[in-house]
Amino acid sequence: MKLIVMLLLMPLASQADTLISFKRDIKPIFSKRCVNCHTGSNALPNILDKDVAVSLRYEIKNKVLSKKMPLYGQMTASEREMVVNWVNQGE
Repeated sequence: MKLIVMLLLMPLASQADTLISFKRDIKPIFSKRCVNCHTGSNALPNILDKDVAVSLRYEIKNKVLSKKMPLYGQMTASEREMVVNWVNQGE
């Protein structure tokens, strides 16, 4: 019986491992690529703040996909994919 329960729960554990985390996966990308402009100390929103980033996620996704952001340097394909997948996942 325990084996059956464990086997049924395995997909849930695997799915939890693949969920994209703002803190673990997205914030480091934003810190590397976006912090020069998006610090909140100017008129631009501080997207290092999770609540701000979540509220702007669809705009962020569109700007990243169209390569309009970041202005200085581009995200790698894997970084872009991570941001898009984070938005699509729904935070």
